[in-house]
Amino acid sequence: MVLEAFVTKAYSYFGGIENDFNSARVIVVGVPFEVSTTYKTGTRFAPYAIRIAASNIEFYSIRANIDVDEVPIHDLGDIIISSNRDETLKRIEEVTATLVDNADNKLIIFLGGEHTITLGVIRGLTRKKKNTCVVNIDAHFDLREEYLDDKFSHASVMRRIAELISPRSIVFYGVRAFSKEEKEYVLKNNITYVDAREILESPLQSTEKILEKLNNPTTCAHIHVSVDMDVYDPSYAPGVGNPEPEGLTPSTIFDFIHKLIPRLQSNGQTITVDVVEVSPPNDCNDITSILAAKTIVEIIASWYTSKYGHRK
Repeated sequence: MVLEAFVTKAYSYFGGIENDFNSARVIVVGVPFEVSTTYKTGTRFAPYAIRIAASNIEFYSIRANIDVDEVPIHDLGDIIISSNRDETLKRIEEVTATLVDNADNKLIIFLGGEHTITLGVIRGLTRKKKNTCVVNIDAHFDLREEYLDDKFSHASVMRRIAELISPRSIVFYGVRAFSKEEKEYVLKNNITYVDAREILESPLQSTEKILEKLNNPTTCAHIHVSVDMDVYDPSYAPGVGNPEPEGLTPSTIFDFIHKLIPRLQSNGQTITVDVVEVSPPNDCNDITSILAAKTIVEIIASWYTSKYGHRK
C-alpha cells in the first residue's frame, strides 16, 4: 500500500493526541523536504517543530467558539524523503492521491517543508479532483520561470502549478515581494491577487475580491489552500526561508481564514491545506512554529464548525 511504503510515523503527534484514521475528521501528514532553499535553510525541520508547538498551545478558537481538542485528528506521520527531488515529488503525489481516495470527506493538512511540496500535492489532487484551484497565502508570487537555473525552485513552484491547472486557477493573498517578470506574468494572465498594502488598507474588500473569484463550484470544485508562513510580518514569523517586511498580522490572516473556509463549505467546494516554509533554526523562541501550529488550529476550527457544527 502507498501509505505504508512512503510514510513513516513521526516522533510526536500534532497536538499530542492521536485518533484512529477511520474515525478522524482531520488527517495531518508531514513533508520534511528541503532542496532548493536559497536564503535561510532549515525547512526540513519544520514538521517536527510544528508538532511540538501544537502539543504546547491551547486549541480553543475564539472565532469559531470551539475547542479543537474535541476534533478527532489523525497524524499520519512523515512522507519518507528521497535524495532525488523528482522521486520525492512523486511520493507526495502518490500519498495525496491515496489520501483523497481514502479520506475524501476529511480535511487533509500537509506540514512542509519548503514550498515546492505544493507541486507534488497539486499533482496528486488533479488526478482525483476536477477543476482544482489554489489559494496561495504568501508574501511572494513564486511565479518565476526559473530561479538560479532551477525550474523547480521554491521561487518557481506556482509557475509549475499554473502550467498544470492554468494561471487563472490560482489566487494570491498577501503578496508584497516579487520580480518584474512575475508581475508581468500576473498581468498578462489576468491573475487575481491582493497585495499586503491593499489588505492593510481595506481588509474586508480584499477578502471579498478573493471570495468572488472563487465563488464558482464548477470552475473551482476543489480548493487547495497553501499558507507560506512568510506571509506574516517577520515580527510575528522571523523563522522563515525568505522573510519580507510589511507583512500581515495573525489577526488579519485568521480573520481571512474564517471568512474563506465557511464560504467554500457553503458552496459545496472541498478543501485541502498545506503550511510551508517554517525554518526552525532561524526562529526566535519558536514563535514561528507556534504561529504555524495556531494557524492550523484556526483552519481546523473554521473547517470543522462550518462542516459539522460543534459535533464530534
